[in-house]
This record gives sequence, C-alpha cells and structure tokens, in this order.
Amino acid sequence: MALSKIDTTNMIEDVPQSKLDNNIHFKNYLINGNFDVWQRGTSHNITSSQYTVDRWQLIFDGTPATGGTVTRQTFALGQTDVPNNPKYYLQYDFPNVGTPSNYIRQSIEGVHNLAGQTATFSFWSKVPSGTMTISTQFQQEFGSGGSPSSGVYGIGSTNFTVTTTWQRFTMTTTLPSISGKTVGTNNNDKLNAAIVFPSNASGTIHLSQIQVEKGSTVSDFEFLPHDVNLRRCYRYCYKTPTGSLFHAYGEYCNAHHYTTTTMLGNCSVNPVEMRAPFSVTISGSFESYGASAVHSISSINANEITSRGFQINGTSSVARNNGEGVTIRNSNNTTAFILQEAEL
Repeated sequence: MALSKIDTTNMIEDVPQSKLDNNIHFKNYLINGNFDVWQRGTSHNITSSQYTVDRWQLIFDGTPATGGTVTRQTFALGQTDVPNNPKYYLQYDFPNVGTPSNYIRQSIEGVHNLAGQTATFSFWSKVPSGTMTISTQFQQEFGSGGSPSSGVYGIGSTNFTVTTTWQRFTMTTTLPSISGKTVGTNNNDKLNAAIVFPSNASGTIHLSQIQVEKGSTVSDFEFLPHDVNLRRCYRYCYKTPTGSLFHAYGEYCNAHHYTTTTMLGNCSVNPVEMRAPFSVTISGSFESYGASAVHSISSINANEITSRGFQINGTSSVARNNGEGVTIRNSNNTTAFILQEAEL
C-alpha cells in the first residue's frame, strides 16, 4: 500500500522558546490570570508598589504607609458562581489612601502587542459587602534608555460597579497605533492591563480569571496546564522552594572549592531563559555538603548574571581541598530562598 503524502504546510517546526513565552499561540495575553502561581508567597503586606502573585504588580503610593494586604483565597469546592472550577482568587484589602495611585496591573512584554487593534479586557469580581466602583484601562509604556516616547495612559478607561455577587465585567477598546513612536533601548517597553481601585475609601475586593484577548468578542477564560503556566511565570520570576534541605531543583549543586576556604557554585541553566539578566535576592542560611561533611557558608552572593543563570559564591566555615566538589543547599532553614527577578 502506498504511503500518503504528509502536508507540512501548516506544521510548526522549531518554535523558539522566546515565542512560546511571549504569548504566541495563547489567546490570553496575560500570564497567570487565574492566580494559580504564587512563588513570592500567598500573603503580602503592601507598603509600596510591589509584585505579589506572579506577574501581578500592586501600584500603591498612598498615605498612610500601610497599604493593606493581598492574599490568596480558595474557592469552595464545587462552587458554580465563577465557571470552570477555578481553585484560587485574589483578595485585596486596602485602607483609605487619599488621592494617590492604587491599582493592580500586569505588564505584557512589548508595547507593540495589540497596538492599533481592538482588544477585550475581562475579569470576574465581587466585594464582601456593599458596592465598589472600579475601572479598567490599558497603558502603553515605551521603556527606558535613549529617548523613548512618553507613555500613553487611561486607554479605554471604563468604570464598573462591583457588588456582593460574582460577575464578569468586560471592556472593549481600540488601542492607539505606535507608528512614529520611539522605543527605549533597555528592552523593557510594555503594554499594561490595569484594574484601578478607589483612592479615597477603604475596601476589600475579590478578583478572578482576568483575560486580555484580541478582538471585540469576549470568550471563555483560557485555562492552561499548570506546568505551562508555571514555566511562563519563570521567564520573569524564579524562586527556589522553601523547606528543609532543599537543593534548589539541583541548580545550585555543581560547586567546587577553588581555594582552601572559598567555593564557587555554578548555576546550571534555569528552567527557562529569563526575560533579561535578573536581580538576585538571597535570604536565609546555606551550607555546603560533601564527603559526608556539612559546613556553613558565609558571605554568599551572586555574580556573572545572564538571562540563563549565574554563579554563586561564598566562604565555607571549614577549608576543603582545592577542586573538591560539594553541594550547596539551605541549612535546614524553612524560610531560606534564592529569588531571581526579571520583571518589566
């Protein structure tokens, strides 16, 4: 029997990871719109603008200094108010902040996204009591470095009244063209999708299933497998797990002594290439393990940072032989972590 010819016209071959990480082939331009990934923790005290749940930044510059909390909340199993059985929703408790900024946003990598096109912004929300007026908007920011164009804010700004019942809210608008604009040289231009909260009253609000999609028709929220969603978050933030004696997914294990006391740790390739060379925060105590002996590490730091990984350096409490291999791990410290951030 003769073999049928395979039509390869529409087959995708060797799609670069960067394209998969930058919304190609995904309907929802937002990452983690269902609030499933919380690498930085599931409860955040807001005192200034900061990242909370993965990919979401709370912009807050109000007075008093304390700006409330962002926490992960769990839906009741089998609830039907928000469709398709989401697991978590975001709760934001905030005080009266006067007139300054008070909103949550996600920055979509690349200001070219949806420029000159119609886009639909949708989300589910409710409040525990009373009502709350909030708004949505897009923001085009052209980055830094060189002489970038000024940002464009308040695009499609639309008010909504949130009640004690879960509802889906939708805003459709056409974004401005970026023809004739100038993008900065630091590769950090972006399109922001923002939900703006009252700035002259305190309140509590719940958010779920936030989506930005091309076109004027709202569609069902796009659910992705957890591993796909997690890998997309890793492009912008990667945090080692907390817990006893973690080996950081094995990424910080390839270490060796290169003098009699100091050791060099070589980070292997990150789970995905990050957006840019990242900042590194090292918190808690770490130790080296080798030849059935454990020794504490001091002055631990990171250098040689690229978008793929970095070197970890520190001083061992006990001298070892030059070239001796060891493993770097936390010192049974359940709160120790290494945080890599390449947010926009």
